[in-house]
Amino acid sequence: MGSLMNPSRSKSCLTGLILRSAAVLLISSIVIPAAFAQLPVTTLRAIDPLGAQAGSTTEVTITDGDEAGDVTGLIFNHPGITAQPKLEGEGDAARPVPQKFLVNIAADVPPGIYEVRAQGFFGVSNPRRFEVSHLKQITEAEPNNSFDQATPMELESVANGVIHAGGEIDIFKFEGKAGQRLLAYAKAAQLDSRLNAVLEVYDANRRRIEFARNNKKYDAFVDVTLPADGTYYVKIFDLQFLGSVDHGYRVSLSTGPHIDFVLPASVPAAQTTEVTLYGRNLPGGTPSDQQIDGRPLNMLKVQVAAPEKTENLPAHELFYSPQFDVDGFTYRLQQENLISNPVTLFFADAPVGLEQEPNDTLAAAQAIAIPGEYTGQFQQQGDSDYYTFEAKQGEVYFVEVYGQRNSTDADPMFVIEQLTYDAEGKESVTRITLQDDMATELFGPGFSTKTQDPIFRFEVPATGKYRLLVRDRYFDSRGQAEYVYRLAIRPENPDFKVVAVPLKTKPVGDVTTETGTLTLRKGENLELLLLVGRRDGYAGPVDFQVEGLPAGVNYEIRQVLGNANQFRMILSSAADATIGTAQLKILGTAHIENPDANRQLAAAQAGLKQQQDALTAKQTELKAKQDAAAAANQQIETAVAAVKAKPEEAEPQQQLIATVKAAATAEQEVAAAQAAVKSTEEAVAQAQANVAAAETRKAELARDVVRTARTGTIAWNTLSNVPVIPRLARSLYLTVIDETAPYQLKAEETEITLYQGQQHYLPLQMSIGTPLANNVELSVAGHNANQKLTADVVTFTKDQTSGHFRFFAAADAPAAEYTYYIKSKSTVGYRKHLARLENLQKQVAAQTEAVNQADAALKAVLAKVESATKSVADATAAKTAADQQLAAAQTKLKELETALANTKERETEFARLTTELAAVNQQTKASLELIAQLAKNANSEELANSLNATSQQTDLSLKQIQKAVESAQATLTVAKTNTTAAETAIANQKKAITDSEAAVTTAAKQLADAEAAKQAADAEQQQADAALKAAQATKADLDAKVKAAEEVAKPANIEIYPPSNYFKVIVKAVPAKLAATVPDSGQLKQGGELAVTVNLTRNEGFNAPVKLELMLPPGKTGITAEPVELAADQTEATLTLKGAADLAEGDITNVAIRGTADLNGPVHFDAIFNLKVVK
Repeated sequence: MGSLMNPSRSKSCLTGLILRSAAVLLISSIVIPAAFAQLPVTTLRAIDPLGAQAGSTTEVTITDGDEAGDVTGLIFNHPGITAQPKLEGEGDAARPVPQKFLVNIAADVPPGIYEVRAQGFFGVSNPRRFEVSHLKQITEAEPNNSFDQATPMELESVANGVIHAGGEIDIFKFEGKAGQRLLAYAKAAQLDSRLNAVLEVYDANRRRIEFARNNKKYDAFVDVTLPADGTYYVKIFDLQFLGSVDHGYRVSLSTGPHIDFVLPASVPAAQTTEVTLYGRNLPGGTPSDQQIDGRPLNMLKVQVAAPEKTENLPAHELFYSPQFDVDGFTYRLQQENLISNPVTLFFADAPVGLEQEPNDTLAAAQAIAIPGEYTGQFQQQGDSDYYTFEAKQGEVYFVEVYGQRNSTDADPMFVIEQLTYDAEGKESVTRITLQDDMATELFGPGFSTKTQDPIFRFEVPATGKYRLLVRDRYFDSRGQAEYVYRLAIRPENPDFKVVAVPLKTKPVGDVTTETGTLTLRKGENLELLLLVGRRDGYAGPVDFQVEGLPAGVNYEIRQVLGNANQFRMILSSAADATIGTAQLKILGTAHIENPDANRQLAAAQAGLKQQQDALTAKQTELKAKQDAAAAANQQIETAVAAVKAKPEEAEPQQQLIATVKAAATAEQEVAAAQAAVKSTEEAVAQAQANVAAAETRKAELARDVVRTARTGTIAWNTLSNVPVIPRLARSLYLTVIDETAPYQLKAEETEITLYQGQQHYLPLQMSIGTPLANNVELSVAGHNANQKLTADVVTFTKDQTSGHFRFFAAADAPAAEYTYYIKSKSTVGYRKHLARLENLQKQVAAQTEAVNQADAALKAVLAKVESATKSVADATAAKTAADQQLAAAQTKLKELETALANTKERETEFARLTTELAAVNQQTKASLELIAQLAKNANSEELANSLNATSQQTDLSLKQIQKAVESAQATLTVAKTNTTAAETAIANQKKAITDSEAAVTTAAKQLADAEAAKQAADAEQQQADAALKAAQATKADLDAKVKAAEEVAKPANIEIYPPSNYFKVIVKAVPAKLAATVPDSGQLKQGGELAVTVNLTRNEGFNAPVKLELMLPPGKTGITAEPVELAADQTEATLTLKGAADLAEGDITNVAIRGTADLNGPVHFDAIFNLKVVK
């Protein structure tokens, strides 16, 4: 018996809990290391928080994963949930915070559990589950491991938290009212957490009033009615007191509706069906007679409109690997602001019904109609459910009970009995079968599809009544209302389902499984596990196609034969494949015939053969009768001749009469035989018509079925001998990353035909992308001893790019078709982010050149500044000189102007004096004449003497004045001459000033230009200096990045196991066998000859000629032999092998003499032997 998480384990509520907990017994707060190294791929193990509220933006952190530092985004499986990297810094300086994202959830995203993947340089990760709720969200506030430190929360809210370390507990507190029916739900396992949650509720006195563990889908669910108003506490911890970043949880506190189960559990697709919800706090619900763990359930009848049947998984249910083949849809009860938890309703393949209690005794067996699908319950300890039904002989049904795959803890089993009655009505019981767990396992423990649900193909042996007993395997010790099962009795309907499971690549022989992703490097082959679940005995081929592949990515194995339930699809990327991520869709298609139509056709063909055999017998009988009649007629002729010969004798006449009667009887028998032949021919014609009708019906009822592959994932890898936890996922992503694969293997031939006793060398190519540390070991995947094919193990050197793989079919190898690929093993000296390092090194080289150029530019600018400084100095000196010259000219002009002014003053003065002197001179002359007149007329000598003396004095003065006038006139003449000279000098000086001013202007402009040039040079210097410093800073930053990148890119030897592409080997029977007799123990001398005798053993009927040729292994030369042809009646020949003179010494293995015959195409068979070349 088992569980959904691990079908190999027996289950009870507590046992499953403890066993799941054991998966983490060895961890506390550390991250679990990978089982072995591999090339880096993005892997997601834990995020925090595990959910958020619709209509909010929440910071989500990747807390555990591989290559998480390279993650650039998160991908959700709902378009209304998006994520952006969280940034720190402002504007252009803003940078993403590693591993932190802001997740925005649109308000219209329905509550439920979704999936998130991390996307980064190393591809898209495996999925992790993420819950969206309509309730308010809080985050635990550490420390909260005591009642006094409890984190406050409200009813109708969800708390996100993590049990980070062993022994940690988290406590929350809330205010409650008396009579409230509190539903506390700790989700962890459903959200891919390692936490095995224990949930406890305490009252205000800190007394525990309720607890739960592993009672609801591997999580803890508490239903308690609060006894009083006050403060309450909720405590959560791990059952084994473990803890790590992988031990996250979400605790919800609600008084809202919760659905536990639905009756019936399945409904027809695309129809509206009334169902009854059973749960707690159902709005409008009424009390029911059912309970879970002693807590009463409400019931509410609702109408459910089922959608069209699709292959999409129900949106929010956690489905484990055994549930890969169930179909259903999600239902929620929503009334105004009240929203229930989502539940799954399954699609029914037959009319639905309900178990009717009481039906737990033989006498109370419930009569049901078939086909039908009935929902029942193992409601209490000891519950057994009996059903009876009528069936007709030859009808074929599949009887199936869903319990585990119904997402319940039920472990159903059933018994079918045939009931017969004698003439008196006495009942006899014959057991037909007892069925428990389904035996089919598609893969193994790593991704187990084996289920504890039973199924049986029931071919009705006789028309009549049958009884069916259904019970839980542990019925004598347990029972619960939520142990819901579905009993399906349906007509045989062959079909299939497909699951695609990305797994970490492992070496040949390693059957363990670990979380994988579809991450392809350029030039790489990658395996993808595909499981084909065959329903109702379908054993035909399934063809596959992949939609959504990026350019440059291809896939191989496009058909799986009817005997295969699992195989590996090989995805191959070209060296120039487009970098990017794509969501893939894998489709499986099959042409499926109706088994009932096949049976009818087989019956019709058997009837036809029977009639044809009868016709052959009748025709043989007719021929015998006709031969007898002919013989009788011949005897009449003989008897007539005898009568003619002896007419008188009675005996010949009597003999003639008897012969005639015998002939008449023979003719009657012929007529009867002919009638029988005709009747039988009509029967044959009718049988042929029946066959034709059956063939038409077979064609009409045959279906072309298309199934979309579901995706599987490993939620948690194996740990300490505890099995993995495999589950289904919602999508399948493939990423081609910008990194070259170490190598890629290619089988150059995709189809090989091998005849019994023949060998073939398959050419292989190996494209090496990065240096290998070791040789490459090659072996065939899918090969086993029963096939009687020898497939050599081959080793390529680490630099080898081509070679051959030898296949040999034994003489008794079964004729069959096989599909193989080559599995390789090598070690690569992997350097992580080598391209990034090389790019950084190129940037450093470029930046070093940039620094040198900036330094040279600065030096050039400094020279320019120096030149500009000198130019400014020269211009300043020239300007100063020009200013001084102008000043001197202006000073001299002032002096000239002053001198001119003085000269003009003197000229004016001398002119005035001349005028005055002339006037005085005139007056003096007049005075002299007057004095002389007066003296002449003086009446006294004294007066005369006085006048004479005055006259003499005046005359003297006049003479002096005249001299002064003459002197003044001379001076005035000189002054005028000086004025003219001064005016000329001033004019000249003004011109000199004008010239000086022009020189000053020129000098000023030159100075301004020089200063502007200096200023520009100074600015250029500042820019060049800044540019140099920036270049140096950038180089320093790049140097630091290179140092870090060199640390990351340190070579690490990693063992890898890339596969080749697929190829087909077709083994065929041969009509003969060859054997070679090689003399001298196969020693062939250099330049010598060796006669090899070949014996041909022909099968009976084979008499075609056979051509014999020497076939050397690839790469071997220097040995030749002329072909020989064996005639149809020959069985022995000799081929003479000739060795070249320079033939290298040593052993040559697997030399073949090949026989070829033409039987509607060439047929080959080999005689294989070894040679040893000697001197």
